[in-house]
Amino acid sequence: MAERAARRPAGRVTETFVRSDERQGAYGLLESAAVGADEVGTAMFEACARRSARESLVFCAIDGTSLNLTDYERSKGFGPVGSRAEGGRGLKVMNAMVLSAEGVPLGVSSQRYWTRADHRRALHRDKCRPEEKETQHWLAAMKQTREVMAEHAPTTRCWFQLDREGDAWPVLKDAGLREHWFTVRARRKRRVLMPDGAKAHLRPLLKQQPVKAT
Repeated sequence: MAERAARRPAGRVTETFVRSDERQGAYGLLESAAVGADEVGTAMFEACARRSARESLVFCAIDGTSLNLTDYERSKGFGPVGSRAEGGRGLKVMNAMVLSAEGVPLGVSSQRYWTRADHRRALHRDKCRPEEKETQHWLAAMKQTREVMAEHAPTTRCWFQLDREGDAWPVLKDAGLREHWFTVRARRKRRVLMPDGAKAHLRPLLKQQPVKAT
């Protein structure tokens, strides 16, 4: 089903699965009470980790997106996506895609999805705890990746690649746990504490560093 959906992406099962027998099988799996989304995800994450076990280093790119879903009557439990002024409804999704050092996709090590509240929070985001903000999903994606790798690929190091939305102090504090590496695209004027105790701004400091060949 995943392969067919990737080859023929669409918003409806009937548009992805043209043959009646395939369409019936897809509905059977999606509506089955015996197979939940968590079980499908666990199998997918473990398979990714097992494929990664033969690698000493893998890249793990984490980023979010939005699924815009039809909900004219607002009866399906979706939340706002995109610009609130445009009234889009759907789900927020975050994926952790693992690739080998040569750039070969090895699978997905984590997937998070959630709905945003219809109303903006009263407090400014800087006054909220990490678990009250979408920062929590970056933390959860890295944690889930570390855990599945520790079980099925214990000798493999992950190099997390995060976009600007991941430039938050809880993420920076958490990303390098268990000897994993991380790179975050900066969006803030971070200050760096130098070995001599002096402080410098991150971007000017990086511009002064020599480029080293690997």
